[in-house]
Amino acid sequence: MYRKEGREGEMAENIPEPVRHRLFNKTTYKILFFSFIAFLLLSPVLPEIHLPGPFHILTYDKFQHVGAFFILSLLLNRASDTFNHRSRNIIALFLFGILVEVAQSFMPHRGADIFDALADLAGIVLFQLLFSLYLYRKKYKYNLKY
Repeated sequence: MYRKEGREGEMAENIPEPVRHRLFNKTTYKILFFSFIAFLLLSPVLPEIHLPGPFHILTYDKFQHVGAFFILSLLLNRASDTFNHRSRNIIALFLFGILVEVAQSFMPHRGADIFDALADLAGIVLFQLLFSLYLYRKKYKYNLKY
């Protein structure tokens, strides 16, 4: 709580501080982000997991790329706030995706695929579009109240 001063220096009623609606603080999101990066870098050497039944589509390569970069974008976006950071995050994550594909081209049991990099970009853009829609609706809803 903080106090707002009234007329002539007298203290007015207590006004609650604005509440940030975050599940974790920024440091936790950064730790989760870099942990997920480490997992993605180690995943080519881990054995592939095949899910049974209707979940077999989840092992499809392009959906994995979209999902992984959607999650990376979410974590990195929650670790930073401003629009400039969002723009930087999009570029950095896409360059990371390209770097991973280039690195895979040097591995004997892996190969580079431009469509994997495009799937990475699709995951990034999908998150950013959904997040922008969320912010727009939140702002629109807030503006309707007042």
